[in-house]
Amino acid sequence: MSGSKSNEEAIAFLKSEMEKAGADVRTDSVNVPLWLPGVSSLYYMDETGRKELNAIPLGMSIGTGGKEINLKVVEFTNKADFEKASSLEGCIVFFNEKMDTTANGYSKAGWQRMFGASMAAKKGAEAVITRSLSPVSDDFPRTGTLRYEEGVKQIPALAISTHDADILSESIAKNPNLRVTFSSISEWKGTATGFNLIGEIKGVKNPDKVILISAHIDSWFNSQGAQDNATGCAQAIDVLRIFSKAGIKPQNTIRVLIYQDEEISMSGMKKYIEVYGDESYLYNLEIDSGAEEPVGFALFETEEVYNKIKLFSDSLRFTPELQRMPLEDASFWPLNSEKKVPVYFYMADRKNYFSIHHSEVDNMSLINKDIISRSSAMITSFVYLTDKVMCSEK
Repeated sequence: MSGSKSNEEAIAFLKSEMEKAGADVRTDSVNVPLWLPGVSSLYYMDETGRKELNAIPLGMSIGTGGKEINLKVVEFTNKADFEKASSLEGCIVFFNEKMDTTANGYSKAGWQRMFGASMAAKKGAEAVITRSLSPVSDDFPRTGTLRYEEGVKQIPALAISTHDADILSESIAKNPNLRVTFSSISEWKGTATGFNLIGEIKGVKNPDKVILISAHIDSWFNSQGAQDNATGCAQAIDVLRIFSKAGIKPQNTIRVLIYQDEEISMSGMKKYIEVYGDESYLYNLEIDSGAEEPVGFALFETEEVYNKIKLFSDSLRFTPELQRMPLEDASFWPLNSEKKVPVYFYMADRKNYFSIHHSEVDNMSLINKDIISRSSAMITSFVYLTDKVMCSEK
């Protein structure tokens, strides 16, 4: 996580790799949120005894200070039923909407993790349990950021594994008055100092024009963050390495930004914009798509520039997919919303992405080096192509 000792060590390692790649390298300090997950406990009693549930705190959740709270649990399997509920005073709310396997399954079910705590607090609930956002049934709880609504009482929130969510649901069906015991010591500790890492190869024709390749370095406390986003960092640095090893002199400056705190508040990207936002950017390519087979790129770009890139892309056939979305639709991305910079996203196959996302399953043992090599080759080819296409276009 940002602000941790392991994060600092990772920055030092990647700095060394950037230097080996022949880039000009620097680090910039940035204030990052310091939130400590601590330990959590969640269990209930039935006729066979104590039933422990695999649970971890949602990111940025407050805790109970280690105090156990024992209350009736009320289950909701969809948002509509929850909104119909009246008072939930003195209860623990259990959000149990399953994530489906459709393309937008994560966003459809994500409301319960992101906003569920404040929604439940408005109805008088004392705590929240949330089903992990994953389409598979297993024993690994998934964390992720929650957002407390300003002016609403903050209540603690835990995520439980999908398997345990099903077990808890079955127990509630048998005993609608079931009580669970909930405790957590997660807490905010203000801010800490993290570091953005920047490496670049200056352009020989337009050194003042920048192609920015970005990837976040932070992960969650319960995960090595192998696919989210160690591979993205490696793929970004590979662009510098391949350019340098092949002796390629870019026309425009190729800059890689390894930034802090994507998972919580984007403070690393915001700090970068504060310091470097007034420079001239051709585009910002974000790499955060996992470690499966490369698919292509999604471009929030003008139709004119997109068509020129696609013309070369189609003739060279180095990427199977090149999508375009209107440039004005990229306002969700900081460098576009503040500086109107075109934003591109590298895309990998995501058929297994959410099976391991934000969990301890996301570890280096699942990374296939051959796939990463293929993805790095595609990304580098794209950067090389666009560097040539845009040399005199913008």
